[in-house]
Amino acid sequence: MKNLILAALLLTLFSCRKDINSTQVQDGNVSNSTQVGKRIYFNNPGNWVDQNFSYSPGDTFVLKSNISYTYFSMANVHDVTFINEGGIVHLQNGFNFNSCSNITITGTGSQEFYGFEISDPTANGVGIDINGKSKHITCNNIYIHDKTYGYWVKQEVASTCDQSLYYPNWYMDSISIYNCMIKRMNQEGMYIGSTGENADRPNSCGQYPYPMRLSNISVHDNIVDSTGRGGIMLSGADKGKNEIYNNKISRCGFEMNSYQGNGIVIGGNSYANIDNNTIKNTLCDGIWILGCGTTRVRGNTIDSSGWLNGVYAGYMHGIAFDTRKSYPFKLSSFRIRSNIIGKHTDGADIYIYNTMQNDQGKAVSGFDTQKNLVYNNNKGGAKVAVQNGIVYSTTP
Repeated sequence: MKNLILAALLLTLFSCRKDINSTQVQDGNVSNSTQVGKRIYFNNPGNWVDQNFSYSPGDTFVLKSNISYTYFSMANVHDVTFINEGGIVHLQNGFNFNSCSNITITGTGSQEFYGFEISDPTANGVGIDINGKSKHITCNNIYIHDKTYGYWVKQEVASTCDQSLYYPNWYMDSISIYNCMIKRMNQEGMYIGSTGENADRPNSCGQYPYPMRLSNISVHDNIVDSTGRGGIMLSGADKGKNEIYNNKISRCGFEMNSYQGNGIVIGGNSYANIDNNTIKNTLCDGIWILGCGTTRVRGNTIDSSGWLNGVYAGYMHGIAFDTRKSYPFKLSSFRIRSNIIGKHTDGADIYIYNTMQNDQGKAVSGFDTQKNLVYNNNKGGAKVAVQNGIVYSTTP
């Protein structure tokens, strides 16, 4: 009897707690409650763009599956979680986070694996756009399909003259994307960091600044399938621990551009650990590295580089490295080990280029001669080709 009474009291307490910590959004407003840990419900359909409402750090913003949402755009929102409830929540234009921090967008609010689904019948726009002075943002269990980009994580210089958003004044730090599925993008599945890393793109004020850079980027356990350009692109990540691992990437390059159809790309002023990914049917290279610093490529399975839907593109490798100008100047190095590389359209499974070792007599890019490793790829039988000046070890 005592146990029954105790259970009843606990049930009553938890029921009261749920009621106390729930706040309903009505007509764009939230009650003035300041209690930490509320569940704030968005009960109106359509767009939510920079709404002014009260919330406290630790609150949870709840989107319900029986409401038709279009777009969530938030600026300067901090320390909250977005979650689905009641099933899959559908959005057409997705999420935009401008100068937000400590945000989690998680589709784990119901039994479905992907609790958020973002798609556009006209296949336009970005699924999740993270820009401005954003940092510490996690996105997981989200299905994005039929858009232009799945993820856009950067601030291009063309869109602002605000010097505080340029390198070295701002780093977009600690962005994590995992357990997501991205299908049928017109361009990149994930476009993380600007590819205009060498101050070669103007802003609207006629200046040519260096774009903001990134640090501590983590992309893992995602599915990326059928992209117009590359699967996962990371540029400008020159600090912290950057990692791309356990992803399944397939069918990249439907734009049929022989420069834009790689599975994973590391762009300028960037490095990462690229481990245990499965990459198949890319118009271009399976993995293409153009960054600086040390990039590790380990334990990946790559097949059919240069073949996409019956289209053949020559001179494509499983893994390729090259250098580009870096600022400030920093040598590149590679550690390529224990990868399985299947068929491709070049004689070499792994190709190391050296196209920019010296520019007009200045060492603006190049490979370190002390830190490079190529070991145990295709169980020791990989074909490796290098251009002049490349030095590497075959023993770890």
